[in-house]
Amino acid sequence: MTEQIIDIKSLNKFFRKTQVLTDINLSIQPGEVVAIIGPSGAGKSTLLRCINFLEEPSSGNVYFMGKEVQQKSSELDTLCRDIGMVFQNFNLFPHYSVLKNITLVPVALGLLSKTEANETAVRLLERVGLGDKKDAHPQSLSGGQKQRVAIARALAMNPKVMLFDEPTSALDPEMVGEVLAVMKQLAVDGMTMVIVTHEMAFAREVADRVVYMESGNLVEVSDAAGFFAQPKTDSAKRFLSRVL
Repeated sequence: MTEQIIDIKSLNKFFRKTQVLTDINLSIQPGEVVAIIGPSGAGKSTLLRCINFLEEPSSGNVYFMGKEVQQKSSELDTLCRDIGMVFQNFNLFPHYSVLKNITLVPVALGLLSKTEANETAVRLLERVGLGDKKDAHPQSLSGGQKQRVAIARALAMNPKVMLFDEPTSALDPEMVGEVLAVMKQLAVDGMTMVIVTHEMAFAREVADRVVYMESGNLVEVSDAAGFFAQPKTDSAKRFLSRVL
């Protein structure tokens, strides 16, 4: 069996005295697309942020490609390079061009020369349908275009895994489809992805597995087709009846 690319064991997270994640155990296989769904406040985004240590777990272990990741370790630098993250609100630098937003970090870290980074950025912008926007600034872009630039920026690090934290939640409805189309193509291309999303049709179509969370717990983990056809738990059934 293929070794897990991400393996989470007995992970707990507290914010002061409030427990927001409880004994999370989850493994992600290379090339797998996993959708994390559930009601607001379920702990979905916190779990995603614990995977790449944007939030430090209170207890438990996170393994990336077989190695345990800790807050103060050399592996954490590798983790930040190898796990791309796309946020709800784009987080682009407004005073830089689209091209520089994409090339800034790979050049600063010495991963690519400026020429290599520019060539990579142009290729990635073509890939996300924005080949004509390399000299534009973020304020001139629509929300969907900004999110596609953010995806290109994450891909410029050549990550092994992509994390998406509700990538369409800040978009106008007519712009959601253009972002989801890029993500669908990434799935077709074999990118390992973990996606927190409220887009149920997208999760059903693209995800290999669905993780249903509620109150900081993994309530149900199932293949996507089985989950949407016949969820096993009453809480998942109630959730789907509200959102579908």
